[in-house]
Amino acid sequence: MSASGAQLQFAAEFALFLGAASGLALLALRGALLNAKTGGESALTCGFLAFGTSAFLHGSRLVEDGGASLIVGLRSAGIVAVLVGCLWGWVAGAAARILLGVAVAFLAAATLVDSAGSGTFSRISLAVGGLAMGIAVLLASRRSIAARVAATAATTLLIVVLVLGVAISAVLVNTVQASALDRLDLRAKNEAASAFNQSAVRIQEATITAVALAGGLTSKNDLLAAMAAPRGSEIITPHLKRLAEGFLSDVALAYIAQNGLVHGFFNLDVPQVIELAGKPVVTEALRSGQRASVELLGNPPRAYSVAVQPVELNGRAGVAIALKGLDDSYLAVAANDDPSLSLSLVKNSRFVARRGDQPSTASIAAMVHRALIDGLPSKGIVNDRFVAVAPVKVGDGSPQLALVASSPTTLVDRTRNEVFRNLFLVALGGALLALLFAVAVGAQIGAGLSRLRTAAEAIQEGDFGVRAGVESADEVGLLSRAFDSMASSVQEKTATEARLRGRLEAVVAGMGEALVALDGANRVTDFNRAAEDLLGVRQAEALGRPVDELVRLSDEEGSPILIRSSTPAGRWSTVGLVETLDGRRVPVAVSVGALRGPGAEVGGNVVVLADLTRERQVEQMKKEFLSRIGHELRHPLVPLMGYAEILNRKEVPPAQARAMHSEMLDQSYKLLRHVEMLEFFAADGAGQDFLRLEEVDPRVVIDDVVRRWQQRLGTPEVIRPRVRKSTPSMVADRRRLTKCLDELVDNAVKFSVDRGKIVVSAEPYPGGGVEISVTDHGQGMTAAEQDKAFEEFVQGDPSDTRAHGGLGLGLAFVRRVTEAHGGTMRCRSVLGKGSKFSIVIPVVPKETPR
Repeated sequence: MSASGAQLQFAAEFALFLGAASGLALLALRGALLNAKTGGESALTCGFLAFGTSAFLHGSRLVEDGGASLIVGLRSAGIVAVLVGCLWGWVAGAAARILLGVAVAFLAAATLVDSAGSGTFSRISLAVGGLAMGIAVLLASRRSIAARVAATAATTLLIVVLVLGVAISAVLVNTVQASALDRLDLRAKNEAASAFNQSAVRIQEATITAVALAGGLTSKNDLLAAMAAPRGSEIITPHLKRLAEGFLSDVALAYIAQNGLVHGFFNLDVPQVIELAGKPVVTEALRSGQRASVELLGNPPRAYSVAVQPVELNGRAGVAIALKGLDDSYLAVAANDDPSLSLSLVKNSRFVARRGDQPSTASIAAMVHRALIDGLPSKGIVNDRFVAVAPVKVGDGSPQLALVASSPTTLVDRTRNEVFRNLFLVALGGALLALLFAVAVGAQIGAGLSRLRTAAEAIQEGDFGVRAGVESADEVGLLSRAFDSMASSVQEKTATEARLRGRLEAVVAGMGEALVALDGANRVTDFNRAAEDLLGVRQAEALGRPVDELVRLSDEEGSPILIRSSTPAGRWSTVGLVETLDGRRVPVAVSVGALRGPGAEVGGNVVVLADLTRERQVEQMKKEFLSRIGHELRHPLVPLMGYAEILNRKEVPPAQARAMHSEMLDQSYKLLRHVEMLEFFAADGAGQDFLRLEEVDPRVVIDDVVRRWQQRLGTPEVIRPRVRKSTPSMVADRRRLTKCLDELVDNAVKFSVDRGKIVVSAEPYPGGGVEISVTDHGQGMTAAEQDKAFEEFVQGDPSDTRAHGGLGLGLAFVRRVTEAHGGTMRCRSVLGKGSKFSIVIPVVPKETPR
């Protein structure tokens, strides 16, 4: 039987043993739960005992044949006895009876199949029958805790043993199999190497023969005569015979002249030597020199280890050949140390030599093909035998034969049977132990539960002073103490409800949305803090008043919205305006839901008002932002498109074309600036990981910025640099810092009056670091404008007709970059006199979290 088949057989028999043991445990404790008649209970006992005994004998391999008369007889008796118990006096319920009938049907099918020959179907049927029997027993034990404990304990223990048994047996069997296969694989490789080494021995023998023929006076003359002979002969045979009798008694010898004619042979017949002369090993040796191989000769073919050695006599006269059979006797000597070992040599799906029992060539065809074609060894289990195949190679490395080593799997079978036997013994002892344990525990649990039942019946009749009084440390004792505290808990019910209401009111009071609860007459019964803040009415003033006096709702057109439950589900929602006590109209989202009583009747409503002011502000900001974006992007695009169309349609003088190109470039830079600024804020570029830090000289950065702006403005005297000599270098992002100065200078230029002077300065900051400032003498800002100056999308004049364009992101960008360096941003401005924006950056940036 294969390993998987044995595992399945063990699991199936153990499942049957498990089901039978559970049934016996239930019958021993509370047999009346299954059958009300003594005869029926006895029949079930005999049936379960017969099933359990057959499973134990067959599963533990005490009886290996499932079709043995003893096993078939026990199962048949069990089937009849259980059927009698199911039909006569059964009281465990229809579901348990049906399951037990299913179990009997599957067991009967398994018995019939086993009597004809075991197979996979019988094992599966056996397992299904055992499981169905166990489930039927568990269903029947539901009416008794003691019985349920017994059946569950026995079932649980046996399931654990089953799982561990299958796992342990699988590990042991696999280990033994792997070890046996490894040993056999090593033996096959060693024997293949030994067969290969026979070629080296033959080469020595062929060399001795060639030297002897070329060195003898008589043999020389005969060799010369053979060279001149027009046909084959046996002129060299006497010399080969003397060599064989003197030195090489168990070796076949042959001599073939350079022209391919046979002129002598010993221990070979004529057909063999003729066949040998045509082999590639001989023809190649006649042409090139020494060769060795394994060849098949004769019919039926026999394997020979062959070596061919040239005979030199004033040039090459021919070749001497030494042969020795790789036959049954050779394999018998090789396997003499292990009586269970079988060896064979296979060529082209045919045994050419064998020793002992062999697997069929069809069953090992793939392994032989792997050895002969690919030159690779392989191993496995074939028809209850361990098989290892190794290629037998010759001098050029090509495989000539496949050596097959095999041995029976009896050792593994014995190990597996011993494991199964011990596991069933453990299971038998465990089932008895579980039964005894369940009897003791069941009696103790039953007594405590009886007292609990009596006390529960008294409380049901209204006597709340009764107590069970079971004193034990187990779950029954805990249940008793919980039961005894139940009467006191009933007295505290009112207080608990009050505390629960208090918690609920706290939750309602802490809600962010305004909540107004109404009774059936639409009068206010609850009014939370958020409702007070939204409507401007105190809770004490709101309670008891009609809701329409407090919550004055209307839609956008001013039409009133009445609070009522008009939908079948009692729920509706809308968006409108609510009028507060001070006359403000606040946008709100209104949700109204019905309050239902114990009988699902409507007892009032709950109104929830969510303030939408912030959402409306965000929506308005979004609209303004999109309008501003469109305006700012359209402004540079118009001249770009206009000049491009002019240049595309007609010839323009070079000077005018350069001016147009210059303006197009300026507008492109302006458009790029807007896009880069939007990308920066979309990517949340304030994080320090956006910086590319390097050592920066403030003087170089300021000079570069001032030079570019002087060229752009065309009046160098308008903007000037001023850097104090003691200003240190700093570690900063040169690109971002330059962009910040450009933004500050751009603002200074836009808001300066009559091209007022602009100074870009740098000096050491008293607290450490560098302070870089841009000072203008422009229109300045009010205090309110200064408070919002660094916010995103904020400008002094938000209208589309403002004098100065922009997205309102420049100062916000400067603030983010400064903070990413670990610095601070400052602004000093006087309305009508100008502004000074300062960036204070540490010499080494501080680490700032994003």
